[in-house]
Amino acid sequence: MQTFIPYEQFDQCARVFDRQRLGKHGVAICDEWIGRGYRDTCKEKILSVAAAEPGDLPFWWGDSQVHLSHRRNLLKKNLDFYDQWNWAVADDLPYF
Repeated sequence: MQTFIPYEQFDQCARVFDRQRLGKHGVAICDEWIGRGYRDTCKEKILSVAAAEPGDLPFWWGDSQVHLSHRRNLLKKNLDFYDQWNWAVADDLPYF
């Protein structure tokens, strides 16, 4: 599964995902999924086995170039949807 992290904060990522990407992300996105009115069947299961601690995040988490490259690739995946966020990222930005 390809995971996108356009922002450092999980909840901020969840707010901008299209339905396809939102459905593929786990515990950090359950609340957004439910807030959009989708039926949830997994939040409690995920929460019971995955409790991420701040120290569990990879060393590159928070690197602006990583997050910008993920925004660029989300635009490539679904320009019609992601263009609404008005992300200013270069077309030739490499994917990290």
